[in-house]
Amino acid sequence: MTEIDDLPVVTLLVGAPSATGQADWELATPGGDVRIVENVDALRAALAGLHDGQPVVIVEAATTPGPEVVDRLLAARWSADVVDARTLPVDLSLAPEVDMAAELAAVRVGKVRPRMSGCCVLASASIAAEVADVLGGARDDGTGRELAAGLEEAGRSAAVAVLATVVRHADLPGDQPGDASGGAEPGDVAVPPTAHPNAHPTTHPALLPATALHQVLSTTGLLPAPAPDDAADRPFLTVLTRTQGRRRRSLEDLQACLSAQADVDFEWLVVCHRTTPEELASVREVVALAPERLADRIRVVEVERPGRSSPLNDGFATARGRYVAVLDDDDLPAPGWVSSFHRLEPEHAGRVLRVGSLRQSVVPHGEGEDAVAVSVGNPRRDWPQRFDLLDHLRYNETPPPSLAFPRGAFHSLRISYDESLDVTEDWDFLVRTAALVGVTDSPAITAVYHWWLSGETSRSVHDEAHWDNARQRVLDGFAGAQVLLAGDGGRRVQAELAQARERIAELEASQHEVIMKLDRTATAHQETVENWRATEARVEELKERLDTVRTRHNTRIDLLEAIEEILRTTGAERPAHSLYEMGPQQLKRVFDGLSTEPARTGRERWWRR
Repeated sequence: MTEIDDLPVVTLLVGAPSATGQADWELATPGGDVRIVENVDALRAALAGLHDGQPVVIVEAATTPGPEVVDRLLAARWSADVVDARTLPVDLSLAPEVDMAAELAAVRVGKVRPRMSGCCVLASASIAAEVADVLGGARDDGTGRELAAGLEEAGRSAAVAVLATVVRHADLPGDQPGDASGGAEPGDVAVPPTAHPNAHPTTHPALLPATALHQVLSTTGLLPAPAPDDAADRPFLTVLTRTQGRRRRSLEDLQACLSAQADVDFEWLVVCHRTTPEELASVREVVALAPERLADRIRVVEVERPGRSSPLNDGFATARGRYVAVLDDDDLPAPGWVSSFHRLEPEHAGRVLRVGSLRQSVVPHGEGEDAVAVSVGNPRRDWPQRFDLLDHLRYNETPPPSLAFPRGAFHSLRISYDESLDVTEDWDFLVRTAALVGVTDSPAITAVYHWWLSGETSRSVHDEAHWDNARQRVLDGFAGAQVLLAGDGGRRVQAELAQARERIAELEASQHEVIMKLDRTATAHQETVENWRATEARVEELKERLDTVRTRHNTRIDLLEAIEEILRTTGAERPAHSLYEMGPQQLKRVFDGLSTEPARTGRERWWRR
C-alpha cells in the first residue's frame, strides 16, 4: 500500500458505538484519535479533512476490537490498497452467495481463504473515499462483496489480515431479536450477582427449588439442612477453557469474544493441560493482551495429570462461579452469551442452563500457532432447540458451548467427568447432571462451535472404533443411572410409553397379518408342490406312452422296409391289401410268411444267411 504516508492513524466509527466502544477503540488506536461518523455524508466529510495518504481505519461502531487489531492492520498495509479484518464470532459474508462446492474443492487443495467483510478496514484516506458509499452504510452479509467489487472496478487491491479481528455486536444467523442474542453490547445488560430479588444464598442443588432433586426430596421430607454458603459473593459464571497452548490465534479469538461480553459477571479460568514452557508462555502472552475489564478476572491454572477430562475436573474444583461453562480454545461466544445464561438463573437456579449454538465448519489457515480458523460454508444450527433427556440417553444433542452447569453438581453432588474417557466425556457428564437437577432452555443462539474439517482434533486422533467403544461405555453407564423426572418429565415418559404401546399394538397387528399371509402362502406353496408332483407323474406317464408309440412306429417302419426289400429282391407276390394300411402285427405276419416261403428262384432268402 504505497499511498499511505507515515502519518498517525485515525479510526472512524460508523454508526452509534456501544457504551464502551469508543473507549475500546481509543485504546486500540495508536495515538487514540477516534472519531464517530453517523452516516455516509459524515464519513465523506471526515475523509475530506484528512491528508490523502493518511492511514484510516473505518469500522462498524457496534464492535469490540480484537487484540492489537489496528497495529496488525498497519503491519499488513503493504499487502494491498485496502486491508480487511476478520469478523467474530462468525464471518459476516454468508449465503446464498457463498459457493459451498467451490469452498470444499478449495479445502481439498488447501487453498481456502478468509472472506472480505468490510466491517473493519484500513486504507489511505483517498482510497477510502473511493468506496465511502460501501463503508459508510450498515454492514450486512453483502458488504464484503460490494467492497471487493468496488475496489476491483477502481483498480484497487484488497486483502484480509487474518491476525486482525473485530467482534460484531449483532444477532447470529438464525437467532431472533430480543432473545438475549449475540447482538448485546458491553455494559448494556451487565447484572451484578446480588441484583436479583429472588437470588438464592446456596449452590446446593437439593436446596434450590427449581431442581428436580429438590422437587423429589421435598415430597419425602429428606431435604438436607441448610449450610453456610458464600453463593452471593461468587461471580455468576466461571468460563473454563482447557488448552494445550497450540492454538494461539484461536485462543486470541476467544479472548476477544470474552472481552466483548455484555454481562461482565464472570471469571475466565484458563486451564493449561500438560503444556511445555513455550506453550504456557504463549498462553500467558494471550492473556496479557486482554483489556483491563477482563484482565483482572482471568486466572491461569496448570494441570499435569494425564487424561482429557482431568483439566475439566481440576477446573471445576477451583472455579468460583455459581455456574461453570466450558469453552474450548476454539469455541466462540457471541457478546450476549453470558447474559443469555444469566437471565435464566433467577427462576431456574441449580438447573443446567442451555442456550443455542451454531456449528461452523472451519479449516486452519496458516502454520503452527499462527494458524487461524477459516470458515467453510455457512454456520448452521444442527442441534434441537429444546433439551430432551430421553433423546440424550441415546445420542448427545448438545455441544459444550450451549451449557452452563450449576456449581453444586460438582461440589455438592460429587458429579465429575469420567477421566477414563478420552472422548464423549462431555455427553456422559451432561446426562448424569441433567438426570438429577434438570435442564432449562433458552431460544437464544449465542455461541459458535467450530467443526474442523482438517488438522488435529479428537475425531482425527481417535478412529471410529474408539469412538464406538466410548459411546457404548457411556450407554452402559446410563443403563444403571438414576434419573429424576421432575416437571413435565413424567408426562413425557407417559407419552413415550403410550406411543410405544400404540406402536407395539400396530406391530402385533402387522405381525398377525404377516403370519396369516405366511399361512396362506404356505398353503398355496403346498398346493403348488402337489400340483407339480401330479404334473411330473403325468409327464412320466406321457413319456412312457410316447416311448411305446415311438417303438411301435419304428417297428412298423422297419417291417415295411424289410417287406419291400423282400418283394423287390425275390419277386414274391405282393399282398392284396395295402401294406401301408396294416398295423405292426399284420406286417409281422406278412414278413414272417415271406421269410418262410421258398423263393421262386429256388434260392434261400438273403436274410437267412
